[in-house]
Amino acid sequence: MNTENHWSQGDPKYEGMYLVAVRYPSGLGEYDFLMWKGQWLSIYDEERIPNTSKVVGFLSLSQVVESFTSSWPEWDETFDK
Repeated sequence: MNTENHWSQGDPKYEGMYLVAVRYPSGLGEYDFLMWKGQWLSIYDEERIPNTSKVVGFLSLSQVVESFTSSWPEWDETFDK
């Protein structure tokens, strides 16, 4: 799935989980999920991310979900019964 995302900069307005683009001191970067609670926190232990890591953009989870369409798994027969 390739889609154009409209990344936000700065700090989110609301607390919650976000898909983020993180840049490291080496110049490399990656996508990750982080929590925003006035600062960026790990989703695993709610520890603050290192000061050497920089969040350069973020998407809310609703933006992520809106960026793709998919059918429901065909093997789920819950509603057929």
